[in-house]
Amino acid sequence: MGQAFRIGAQAVGLQFHVELPLEPPASQLELWLEQDRDFVVGALGPAGVERIRADVGRWGAQVARQGERLIANLLDQLMVPISL
Repeated sequence: MGQAFRIGAQAVGLQFHVELPLEPPASQLELWLEQDRDFVVGALGPAGVERIRADVGRWGAQVARQGERLIANLLDQLMVPISL
């Protein structure tokens, strides 16, 4: 489960990855699935890795757009005008 929080006017914390690149050949997700296969299988069962891959195929583009929008909105909210 992810978390997001804000401290004051200019600090935001995200405890999840909205910036995760999904495109091969440098897919961070595939690297994690390889390195953390035992964890994924323990959490989701023997078909866990394939389930995540299928979900990315189904939802990945939409989630990527939403992640980009979230980051853009957070940056917009955090921007403070600078007086010279």
